[in-house]
Amino acid sequence: MNAHTSAGLGRVTATVTALTAVLALLLIAFAMPLKHLSPHNVPIAVAGPAPAATALEHRLQAAQPGAYRIELLPDAAAARDRILNRHDYGAIVVTPNGPQTLTASAASPAVAQLLTKVAAGIKSPVTDIAPLPAGDPTGAGIAGGALPLVLGGWIAALVIMMLLRGTAQRVAGAFAFSALGALSFIALEKYAFGSVTGNYLMISAGVALGIGATAWLVLGLRSALGARGMALAAALIMLIGYPECGLTNAPELLPAPFGAIGQLLPPGAAGTLLRSTAFFHGHGATKPVLVLTLWLVGGLGLFFLGDKRARRAAAANTTPQTRTIETGAPTPATQTVTV
Repeated sequence: MNAHTSAGLGRVTATVTALTAVLALLLIAFAMPLKHLSPHNVPIAVAGPAPAATALEHRLQAAQPGAYRIELLPDAAAARDRILNRHDYGAIVVTPNGPQTLTASAASPAVAQLLTKVAAGIKSPVTDIAPLPAGDPTGAGIAGGALPLVLGGWIAALVIMMLLRGTAQRVAGAFAFSALGALSFIALEKYAFGSVTGNYLMISAGVALGIGATAWLVLGLRSALGARGMALAAALIMLIGYPECGLTNAPELLPAPFGAIGQLLPPGAAGTLLRSTAFFHGHGATKPVLVLTLWLVGGLGLFFLGDKRARRAAAANTTPQTRTIETGAPTPATQTVTV
């Protein structure tokens, strides 16, 4: 076997090994969270007179240690307020006639089902105070939109890099698609599928921020770090961000600390912001808006940093250079040539 053949075989072996490792990582990233779904410090409330509420809190904690982070509240009104403001997923209210369970399937159908099982164990009737829309009572439209929401910014960044030239075109293209793509996405979710019920423009603005944050993360890392930046962007968005976004279940149901990490990346923040604007009038949107804004601004900064560096490199390559060429004359002489 000659050296050329040996080198080619080595490259093939290394490539196949790397692709196999990536496939294994994808399986772990996507399958492990779903396989180990269980409650981890799910925020709920127990409301009612202090002795009875405290006793119920201890009962719930003993039945499933670490499953819930329980807030003790004085009455049902306070519990409803915390649920509708997205502080808690649900509540159990102690009344003279027995416990009453409040759920919010719009916040998470999975957690609502979980609390419904808890209610059955304590013989409590269940009231869904923030239900999903009648047109999509299972939340399939929101769950099915998770992947397109994540891929929207990713694909946009790739197409922009391939088809648009120059800083101005790429900036205009990224922001224009974020807005138009979001308007189209929510038009389908709201008017075609009936999956969201909130203000159309408010929800669209949140989705546009999510798409923009993802797109600029990819564009920025690619501009600043080249191929290494694309690999890092793929890891942050597709390998970690999407599986841990929690849009199809809830961040608190994912294995710790993946749910919390997912909320600090664009897919998770965008999913939380979508639920907040679609069903809760924007309550609970502050943190995801801040996270997405930081990613968008950071991506923009990296993009312009890489762009500036590329311009300097191009200018250096085109600057006239001066060199000295020795002539063939008997008497040593020099001739200056500008090239």
